[in-house]
Amino acid sequence: MDSHNSIYRVCYAFLNNEEDIKDLKQEIYIQIWKSIEQFEGKSSWNTFIYRIAVNVAIRFKGNLISHQQKMTDVKLEKVDPMNVTYIDNENVQYLKYFLKKLPDNERLIISLYLEGLSYKEIAEAMGLTAGHAGVKVQRIKQQLKIQIEKEHDRF
Repeated sequence: MDSHNSIYRVCYAFLNNEEDIKDLKQEIYIQIWKSIEQFEGKSSWNTFIYRIAVNVAIRFKGNLISHQQKMTDVKLEKVDPMNVTYIDNENVQYLKYFLKKLPDNERLIISLYLEGLSYKEIAEAMGLTAGHAGVKVQRIKQQLKIQIEKEHDRF
């Protein structure tokens, strides 16, 4: 598993703006560097990285929102499905559009699942039990399916 791509996907799950994503990635790498000595091998290295990335991303987004609210009342930019840049293929972009509509914690859980992490690894990264992680993944998948079907029926 490529840690750099995984960290980018965690950042992307939380933020829309490329500049903010670059800043968040830098903060994550700094925190990983500071935390290396704390790695005890109780979980996999990837789970350790994810846990750091999630915690830093949550703090970063909270600080970013707080800063934005203090500076201006402008609403956060929303993803416009008609202006999505096609990086991979149409289906991937379509899925990304719906993922962006999920609350942060759900978007992160399903992103970890799509990365191929097991329920146990998701649980460790998110501070859940493996059973709870599995239930959340299934509920999120069902929620996405309903949203996609609704959108599809509109056209």
